[in-house]
Amino acid sequence: MKERLSWRYHGASTYAHGSTPVRVGRVWAADYDLDVMAELADGRSRRLLVGECKWWKTSVGANVLRDLRPRAKLVGEQLGRETQLAIFSLSGFTDELRAAAKHGDVTLISAEELLRRP
Repeated sequence: MKERLSWRYHGASTYAHGSTPVRVGRVWAADYDLDVMAELADGRSRRLLVGECKWWKTSVGANVLRDLRPRAKLVGEQLGRETQLAIFSLSGFTDELRAAAKHGDVTLISAEELLRRP
């Protein structure tokens, strides 16, 4: 558990895009869960980094992003915060997900990328 929380914090802080993670954890709700949720502060505002971690043997597909978007929107509306999306993957991403990520609303982070960052 400690390693997972450390990994979540490292991932959130590495990909916070100039913001500082204030709180990092996960969300378990009655009808959904989120692997990573971090409240980010940049001195002017607070927003949420919302993400999914997939330690699969296969590449993560666009279906994960399609599932993540409405959950992130719901949490953002409930907390009155803008959201930033991230998907972490052990085995990479499908071409379909990479193409969807080019729209700029999600950051894709491979295990290699995460582990090579200081």
